[in-house]
Amino acid sequence: MADRPVLYVHCPAFPIAVERTLDPALRGRPVVLAALWSPRATVLHVSSEARAEGVSKGMLVRAASRRCSGLRVLPPRSELYRRAEGRLRELASRFSPLVEEGKPGRLYLDLSGMARLFGHPPDLAHRLERELRTGLALQFNLGLAANKLVSRIVAKVSPREDLAVVRSGNEAAFLAPHPVWLLPSLALGCWRERLDELAVRRIGDLAGLPSRAMRLVFGNQAPLLAAEAVGKDDSAVCPAPVGSQVVETVALSEDSNSSERLLGEVFLLLERAAGTLRRARLEAGRVALELLHADHELAAGRVVLQSPTDLEGDLLSAAGDLLQRIHTRRVRVRRVRLTLDLLEAADRPRQLTLWESHESLARRRLCQVQDAVRARFGEKALRRGLTLFAGGTEKELSPRP
Repeated sequence: MADRPVLYVHCPAFPIAVERTLDPALRGRPVVLAALWSPRATVLHVSSEARAEGVSKGMLVRAASRRCSGLRVLPPRSELYRRAEGRLRELASRFSPLVEEGKPGRLYLDLSGMARLFGHPPDLAHRLERELRTGLALQFNLGLAANKLVSRIVAKVSPREDLAVVRSGNEAAFLAPHPVWLLPSLALGCWRERLDELAVRRIGDLAGLPSRAMRLVFGNQAPLLAAEAVGKDDSAVCPAPVGSQVVETVALSEDSNSSERLLGEVFLLLERAAGTLRRARLEAGRVALELLHADHELAAGRVVLQSPTDLEGDLLSAAGDLLQRIHTRRVRVRRVRLTLDLLEAADRPRQLTLWESHESLARRRLCQVQDAVRARFGEKALRRGLTLFAGGTEKELSPRP
């Protein structure tokens, strides 16, 4: 292996797997999780059995039930899943001090320097798999490679319950025959039509495109995609503190493709998320948006801010540009998700010019008054004009500060 072996650990449909440890009768049956208290509840997590019946994430529950007659629909139990995630993190941390959490049930471990304690990386991976099976009673897919990108893909395409290894130098050859949508920058399908026109279906096809063609098709993303196509990824395994993001999600009362409506929804989410940041005395350095369309296709993007902030005005400017960039399809949108991350303490030392200090102080005072009024009289006591375009929505998921 390379000097920096990375192990990717993944439990598919993690919340459903946790539910099955408590209720073995769910095993082998089609199961989904959905917020049943919402009249337009959408599927949040899907078991492999339900997916085989045509059920997909983001589908309306009533449509999923029609498609799969034996479907079992369960309400999500966030606290239960958080405890399971904590146990997973605890077990993984015994084998490496560098553990990065992804989505629920997904971890990256940097195994550099661990050979003296646990043996060679494949041996360590097998030991960890046994610990996870014993400590959590869950099945995991494991991928071992020289970087995060390839370790994730090899775990996804390899048979379950079998450690998959890609040795350093073999990344491009391993990736070449696999579908291009396995690359993280293309996974959400935003470029699907353009790639179909170019007959680019395999990662090897993408790697073979001339650099000029890459720039014409992908613009500023071309260098990143060119590197991913040959298995290059210099990103480090970065442990993050628990609760290192704020997530707000809204399910629209009626599918919509109106730019004004969607911008209004985004601003409502931003107001809630910014309030969460200020209560926690945190500031966000990055904004991410995800749109779920009525045909279950996802569009997503993210932008890093010039400086971390907890003010709606600064966040909206970035989110508005981001929305315009990813909202390119004519298909109506069903759900909007906002994520604020790269969080920093609001009272950290910083350097500001006199002009910046006065302007930000005035906006901060306005937000403090706004927070005080809403705390006393409710969230709807004060509304900005832009949010009036957001109508009849329901908050589907709670923020995760």
